[in-house]
Amino acid sequence: MAGSKGYNTRAYVSAAPGAFAIILGSDFGTVQPALPSVSANSTADYYAAVPNTSAQWKVQKSVNYMRSDGTTETAGIVLSKIDCIQPEYPGAGVAVTSGSNTWFVMNGYLFLCTTSGTTATPFIGFAAFKKTKGATTTDGTAVWTSYGKAALLRFLFGNVSASPATPVAQTYELLES
Repeated sequence: MAGSKGYNTRAYVSAAPGAFAIILGSDFGTVQPALPSVSANSTADYYAAVPNTSAQWKVQKSVNYMRSDGTTETAGIVLSKIDCIQPEYPGAGVAVTSGSNTWFVMNGYLFLCTTSGTTATPFIGFAAFKKTKGATTTDGTAVWTSYGKAALLRFLFGNVSASPATPVAQTYELLES
């Protein structure tokens, strides 16, 4: 815009060619899982769910990000990349463990294993999964929780220090074009 000075600390996108989301610092540990502790001189994957009702988030694409609140990161922690992934259903008769890294996406719906167990044999079928956000589905002895129409973003955090460290919960503005 001509004559404009300064910058926006929030971006809003309408009819965008790509996907856009804001994950607020206060979302970590509530809406999103808590950020991981990263061992010294190592990396850790972190997974975040973002709404994907119109299927704008595309799998296997890099995600650009901005940290608009200017929060200083923990010493030694670096965010090397964010990408959009689509883990597959683990299969019939497979042992699964609950936690923040046992996800699958089927027909655009995102599910997280919230009770460890073994998936049913034979496969219960997509129609048996409850798709409403927050609904649970028992699959054999495993239980899956639906995140509704959502995409899964994988953050790759690295720790270049000699001590374990945890990333700072801060606002991430995410864009995939």
